[in-house]
Parts: sequence; C-alpha cells; structure tokens
Amino acid sequence: MKRLFQAALRFAPSARHPAIIRFETSPPQQRKFQETAPSLDQLPVEHALRVKSAELWLRLGRPGQAIVELRRLSRNSRRHPLALKGYLQAARALREMNGVVAPA
Repeated sequence: MKRLFQAALRFAPSARHPAIIRFETSPPQQRKFQETAPSLDQLPVEHALRVKSAELWLRLGRPGQAIVELRRLSRNSRRHPLALKGYLQAARALREMNGVVAPA
C-alpha cells in the first residue's frame, strides 16, 4: 500500500495542486477543536426528533407546544438552521394567534 501511494505521488501534479493539499494534516490544536466542535450539518437523533415534533405541533396549530419542544434542545442544537427556522415560525404563529401584528 505504501509503494502504491509513493508511486501515485510521483505522477501527481505540482504540490500546489488541490488534490495534494487535501492530504496535509492540521495542527493538533485545530484537530482537537474539529473533533469537539458540533457540526451544523447533523443533529443528534433525539434533537432531530424534537425539531420534527415542533414542526408537527405547528401543523396542528399549537405553536406554544412547538416552542416548548424547541426550548428542550441543547444550546448547540438550537443554533441549527432547522431549529432556528422552526422557532421563528412558531413565534410568528404564536404572535398571530395572540393578535400581535409582526412588523413587515
């Protein structure tokens, strides 16, 4: 396997080529941060279920219950785009139910 990799490197374009840069390793501090930083692309399953539950509460016309579900998320999960979108939709629906007009 090592010989195959070395042979491939001989035929690779210059070191400035993006394919070569991709194999560089990051410093230990940066790697540690990358391992502990939450990914915005993925939510833990239980948090994703809470977001989906909030969406269903909105469809049932219960925005207050949707907000309760979304408040049960961790701080990192609350920053996820789907959670933020659900929270804003629930807040708007709750305002409309209470007769408060949101500014345009």
